Amino acid sequence: MKKITSLLLFLPIVAVAQTDWEHVGTSTKQDKFYLRNVTQKDDSKKINFWIKMQRPDKIEKDDTTSFKAGDYTITKYEGNCSEMTYRTLGGAVYDRKGNSKTVLKEAYISNVVIPDSIAETFLQAACSKIIY
Repeated sequence: MKKITSLLLFLPIVAVAQTDWEHVGTSTKQDKFYLRNVTQKDDSKKINFWIKMQRPDKIEKDDTTSFKAGDYTITKYEGNCSEMTYRTLGGAVYDRKGNSKTVLKEAYISNVVIPDSIAETFLQAACSKIIY
């Protein structure tokens, strides 16, 4: 009986942990972008956050990217809300079964966010989570 009670107490925690990715946008190729764990760096306008990019289960035959249908990436970014810039801190690419395909270990230089891009969408969503 104790095993059943322990299992029942654990199940709600797992359900909550699986639902904390917030959908923030979809690209023209139907890639879905999700946001998670936005944190402010000290008292600055800089933030850290995670973005998950999910490829659709079916993609067009002329799509020449290295990502296959169902693949996804999880990437950590640093953003500057006042300057509207971001940079990649690291991440990984996974296949549809969750197997790691590639790991990104190095940080990249800051990028200016292009207006009306998916990057603008996810940076604005992340910045809106921080109270200044």
